[in-house]
Amino acid sequence: AQAVAEEAAAAAAEEKEAPAAQELSQEEMDDLLRRSFLQALRKDLRSDGALPVLANTFVATMLLPRRPAGTQLQIKRTSFKKFSRFLLSVMEEGIVEVESERPGVELITAVNRDHDALRGFGLHQDAKSAAANPDVGAGGDGDGVDGAGDGEETALANLGVGDDAPKLKQVIALSTLRRPLFPAAVQPLHLTDTRTVEALLAAQNEGQAYVAVFLKKPEFAQVEGEHPELIGNPDEVYPTGTFAQIHNIAQSPDGEHHQVFLMGHRRVELRELLEEGPPARVEVDHWDKLDYDADSKVIKAYRNEIVNMLREVVRMNPLFRESLQQISVFTQRIDMHDPFKLADFAASLTTANGEELQKVIEEKDAGKRLSQALDLLARERELSKIQEEISRDVEARIAEGQRKYFLMEQHKQIKKELGLEKDDKDLLAQKFRERLRELEERGGAVPEEVEGVIAEELGKLEGLEKGSSEFNLTRNYLDWLTAMPYGVHSRDNFDVGAAQDILDADHYGLEDVKRRLREFIAVGKLRGSVQGKIVCFVGPPGVGKTSIGRSIAEALGREFYRFSVGGLSDVAAIKGHRRTYVGAMPGQLIQCLKTTGTANPVVLIDEVDKLGRGYQGDPASALLELLDPGQNGAFTDHYLDVPIDLSKVLFICTANTLDTIPGPLLDRMEVIRVAGYDLPEKVEIAKRYLIPKALVEAGLRPDPKKVQQEQHTDIVDDGGGGGDGDLAPMANVPDTS
Repeated sequence: AQAVAEEAAAAAAEEKEAPAAQELSQEEMDDLLRRSFLQALRKDLRSDGALPVLANTFVATMLLPRRPAGTQLQIKRTSFKKFSRFLLSVMEEGIVEVESERPGVELITAVNRDHDALRGFGLHQDAKSAAANPDVGAGGDGDGVDGAGDGEETALANLGVGDDAPKLKQVIALSTLRRPLFPAAVQPLHLTDTRTVEALLAAQNEGQAYVAVFLKKPEFAQVEGEHPELIGNPDEVYPTGTFAQIHNIAQSPDGEHHQVFLMGHRRVELRELLEEGPPARVEVDHWDKLDYDADSKVIKAYRNEIVNMLREVVRMNPLFRESLQQISVFTQRIDMHDPFKLADFAASLTTANGEELQKVIEEKDAGKRLSQALDLLARERELSKIQEEISRDVEARIAEGQRKYFLMEQHKQIKKELGLEKDDKDLLAQKFRERLRELEERGGAVPEEVEGVIAEELGKLEGLEKGSSEFNLTRNYLDWLTAMPYGVHSRDNFDVGAAQDILDADHYGLEDVKRRLREFIAVGKLRGSVQGKIVCFVGPPGVGKTSIGRSIAEALGREFYRFSVGGLSDVAAIKGHRRTYVGAMPGQLIQCLKTTGTANPVVLIDEVDKLGRGYQGDPASALLELLDPGQNGAFTDHYLDVPIDLSKVLFICTANTLDTIPGPLLDRMEVIRVAGYDLPEKVEIAKRYLIPKALVEAGLRPDPKKVQQEQHTDIVDDGGGGGDGDLAPMANVPDTS
């Protein structure tokens, strides 16, 4: 993959520095590789175990491809000091590819055995070429090489890449779950079994750091197990796998597992399970080098198409570029003219599933393997196109959003500089101050204590960030504080005659109640106020207690507000929540003042005989403070936490019975009993109120149907509050005449 590696390196260089695409020379690529190994070596020099791994990788990828024909490189270690000095000298002095200017250092093809950097290491010749090359030692420790050192000579693993790797018949077997390991590829594998880790470390120390790696079949890969990398039965894995070399075994930070880095060399066939282990030991047959027709036009066409598609995918997908660069660090070159290696390389880069990749592993025909790899690459290209389109759309939306935001901010700043627009905080502060001015225009006045709190909160608001939670809390608090009708009152109407007309228009009968209400309004006219009076209407359901309260508000010319305390067990409903709570709100009385916009509304507290009591407090005790004329002049809601004058509010309560009303609360109220209706009164109520109401709701003509006297008697009920429900079916009958 030299061409692809060069293109990836060029693309990376273009992104960082070069203004235009520029290909690197082979010497520059080798220099980049040497520097990457050098950085890794300097970083891990303190770890003795890291040196052999780096040496194996460096020698396998840098020295072996350049060794003289017929020779085999074998490195023996005398001491880690010499070992590190050798690697540093090789990489820093450049004896791999380029002849150094320093005297005594020659090309690797003509190693100066007397050079200090190479003492203890030798270039050995295989048996076939020993006679032809007498100057290079054959086997053993090598002639003319000082291998004594410190007397602790230890052989490293026999080195070889691909076809040069040893062909061991019996090896440890491991399994992968998702992807097979391809020859010439590097892949990490998690190890959770300690016995397997110990066996691999022992094999590495003995110079036999090789394993056979097989892909588990899907039906076994999905079964959860304690040690998924182990093979218990040959039927669990595909029979065709990869003979791989162990490059490094590292322990995880938590110490629960290890990670081994494997480099694939050649394909193997699983023949027999020798030991179940763990780890499992198997007998394998190594694949011989496969033949192909070098002159086949089909193979050439496939090869060219794969190379072109690789270039296209690398251009579109940055992840492919990174993977290619990582692979090039270990393998450096992929022979693009070898169809088998090219197909393996292309397939290993894709994100295809394990079964599809296993088919590539098992294929022995060059054309078919290339075809399979091309199919996988084509799908990867389409996926990369979709990802590129999605990325482009997302970037476009983000760019457009940033552009709009930038323009809006510029627009706001320009208008602010010209005085045409103010900041949101300035607008809020202006809105709150405008409310206070409107309050003064309506005749109100903010108490001095409350005015100080408002001024303090406005200053606090201006110093807070708009996105902070404290800003929203302060804004809501100011919204309630400035919405209170301080000193704004409705003018009372003490016309007794007008009050009588309103009561008669809305209610039939109840003469005792109307007389008491006339007296109540007459006393208020003499005193100039009706404050201090707490009226409680007691009677059965449906006799008009609530509507009487509404008529009183209309007769006095005041706003009307009703809320029910039936079943209420939380005192916060009356006195509000403290602002420290999430979602805190003022109590019902503060909400009443904001809704009505006056400080003297008529407030009807319904069903006071059904007050509850819970762990949140006693609402009846809260009502004592509310209804006490001596205390409600400075009522303090928990949310506002400032005194609010409720002394001008006329409180009217309703109840069905007095038995369940607490005594102290009952003592503060003047009880007016509202009795039920007799039959003539019910008939008259139906004629005057219920039947006209039912006709209007049914959408009938103003000229109502005539209802006979006996029908009036039939439709009335005992309470008088639900008679309109009996009238609705009659009113809804269509007139077909």
